[in-house]
Amino acid sequence: MNYNDTNSGEKVRIGSEDLITPNGIAVDWYTDKIYCTVGETTTVEVISIDQKYRKVLFWADVDLPRAIAVVPKEGKIYSWDISTNGPMKDLIKSEPVPVDIRVYDSSRQLPPVGNHPCKVNNGGCSHLCLLSPTAPGYVCSCPTGLKLKDGSNSTCFSTPQSLLLVARRTVLTKISLDSPDFTPYSLPLKDLKRAVTVDFDPKTEYIYWADSLVLIHDDLYNPRAISVHPTAGWMFWSDWNEKKPKIERSNLDGSGRILVVSEKLIWPNGIALDTVNNKLYWGDGRLRKIEVCDMDGSNRVELHNSDILHIFGLTLLGEHLYWSDIHRRTLDRIDVATGGSLAIQ
Repeated sequence: MNYNDTNSGEKVRIGSEDLITPNGIAVDWYTDKIYCTVGETTTVEVISIDQKYRKVLFWADVDLPRAIAVVPKEGKIYSWDISTNGPMKDLIKSEPVPVDIRVYDSSRQLPPVGNHPCKVNNGGCSHLCLLSPTAPGYVCSCPTGLKLKDGSNSTCFSTPQSLLLVARRTVLTKISLDSPDFTPYSLPLKDLKRAVTVDFDPKTEYIYWADSLVLIHDDLYNPRAISVHPTAGWMFWSDWNEKKPKIERSNLDGSGRILVVSEKLIWPNGIALDTVNNKLYWGDGRLRKIEVCDMDGSNRVELHNSDILHIFGLTLLGEHLYWSDIHRRTLDRIDVATGGSLAIQ
């Protein structure tokens, strides 16, 4: 049999009987066995590659088995059951349905033998040295979420240079904007109950969040978002009060409180600050739009009002505003200068 101009030998049928919908497949390279999930019979089975052995491992309490992976050295099987019910231990439960899983085993990551460009000093690469068929025979690459330093083909930044932090009540998620995949990573935090606001200090690289935050209590009814202007010594917050929705400002010690925006508001949710140009951005979940004004409330302008169902979080990074929409379950961005939008996730 030829594939991609390469002769791979004759095709051999290993199993076909009672295999109507084999969904997932995994190879045990130590004992030459194949594990598979069969949707029609709702079973997890194992078959020897020489076709002499076949056995059903699980069939009770398995509803919709899909993906499967094995760790032969540890004698473990990992499978994803769409119904999340089954005889195996639950590791992850998720509303989105993954369609495949894989296991990383360092014993299978064998380095090439003989001389190669990456053998000495990792090819001069700070992180990943990947062999290439084109000259000079290798290319330096960065782990997911990192990028090469400007003007360098070999050295990666040690941390993301641009990132998003997303508060999702019980989880804080980090999304690097340095790579085009926008892969989300959950931070290893425990006991989060209702994290709805998060901030980041780029100098110390500390992340701050609040499960329940009360800074000023007088004439506050349903405070939602908060943002800090460290150089000016101000903090801004929004209040959902249905009779008097508003956005206010005070000094960081709570003094000097003033009303910034109080008209034509219903549900002022996320707020973001441009601390260079002293602009205040906010999103209204009921009016479905994003507006901007000076930090004293003057020069108010409507910025964006399309493709928004219920804006919640809002942040500014460079020339882009990013926001979360809890009805669409999306993360979107808009170019502040041109108004062009892009769905991130």
